Amino acid sequence: MPRQRIWLAGSGRSGTTWFYNLLGLIPRTMKLFEPLNPDFVHLPPLRPPVRYTYSRPYLPPTAKSITWRLFIHAIYTGFFLNDWIVYTYEAPKITEKASRWERWQQLQHAQHVVVKAIRSNLLASWIASQHLAKVILIMRHPCATIWSQYRQGWEMPVDDFLTDTRLIADHLRPFMPIIHQHRQTEWQQRALFWALENMVPLHYARHARRTPMLVVSYEHLVLETEAELQRVFEFLEWEIDAQTWALLRQRIRPYEQRVARVERWKNEMPAEAVADILETTHAMGLTMYTEQPTPETFDLFRRRL
Repeated sequence: MPRQRIWLAGSGRSGTTWFYNLLGLIPRTMKLFEPLNPDFVHLPPLRPPVRYTYSRPYLPPTAKSITWRLFIHAIYTGFFLNDWIVYTYEAPKITEKASRWERWQQLQHAQHVVVKAIRSNLLASWIASQHLAKVILIMRHPCATIWSQYRQGWEMPVDDFLTDTRLIADHLRPFMPIIHQHRQTEWQQRALFWALENMVPLHYARHARRTPMLVVSYEHLVLETEAELQRVFEFLEWEIDAQTWALLRQRIRPYEQRVARVERWKNEMPAEAVADILETTHAMGLTMYTEQPTPETFDLFRRRL
């Protein structure tokens, strides 16, 4: 059995893959990629299910779900080790792949196993509270995230959120008038999707004490990489040696390139899209992001656990 399980959640196109690959540089760490993607993984009959690529199943922290508990246990113990999960979307380019037995052996010898799952934001609180893994939520500016999703051609419909009676009762009921008011444009709908899948884990992260969740700002991770990684390693209780730090520093780009990476959306997005997104996310109570590329002061982005 792996010594430690880490679960990385975050919106699609919010930097989860980049962060996941950084964590993968730590010795004896095995990475498992997007096991909740129904297009590439034969999922069991889960309740709630993952029907589509844009599905975001919800479980409250105190829920008792045998299907999800067994599924997550199966992920970490090696039942799902197909090419997609082990080699990501790069799998078709890789000619020599490890056998299933070799993959299983690698998993058994791993000290840390990192699962990245962009469809798990509404499960993250449950995973943390049930002690199934140490959970990290990464967040990126909604304009940057949504612009990247749009350019990828991703559809982000909010209808599934609005038919989940448990999610509505637990979190959305006070926001229903705002949600219906802000569904007029494509950018508003995309902003609602971003807000809905992030507000739930943020609520847990703010109030949980026994089983905390670490919230990481993508912008801070890009611009202050070493300091943010140190905060992450403290949360995970990892001791990082000098050789590994040297390897991590090799992956940090010059500062000017990092600034350009964070600011790119400001030079590309239509002004009306930015206005719609920020108006909607602010109406949903997520006011830490403005027209500036980096977030405003937000305690969860600096909290040490």
